[in-house]
Amino acid sequence: MDIKKLGVHLQSNNKQILENMVTIYFDNSPISANGQRMITNIAESIIDVHGDKGSCVMGMKLRFKGMVIAGQVAQGSLTNEYFFDAVIDGFEERGYNRYDFTIDYGRMD
Repeated sequence: MDIKKLGVHLQSNNKQILENMVTIYFDNSPISANGQRMITNIAESIIDVHGDKGSCVMGMKLRFKGMVIAGQVAQGSLTNEYFFDAVIDGFEERGYNRYDFTIDYGRMD
C-alpha cells in the first residue's frame, strides 16, 4: 500500500473512532435522551422509597454546567435533595465530575 493510500485509510479510521467516542459520551450525557431517562427512573424510585418529605419548597432545580437538567419531583425539600444527590451520584459513576452539577434550592413556601 502506498503512503498516500495509507494516510487516507488512517484518517478515515481515526475519524470513525473519534465519532464513536463523541457519540458515546454525549449519548449518556445528562441532557441526552438516555440521560433524561435515567433521571426519570431515579425520580420514580426516590418517590417510591421516600415519598414527599421535608419543608415545602418551590423552584428547586438541578443544573449541569449551568443548564437545567431536572426540576423538583416533590414539594418536600428532603425528597428533592435525595433525588438530586442520587442523580449526581449516578452521573459521577458514569465518569462525570460531580462539581459540574449545582442545585438551585428555590424558595420556601
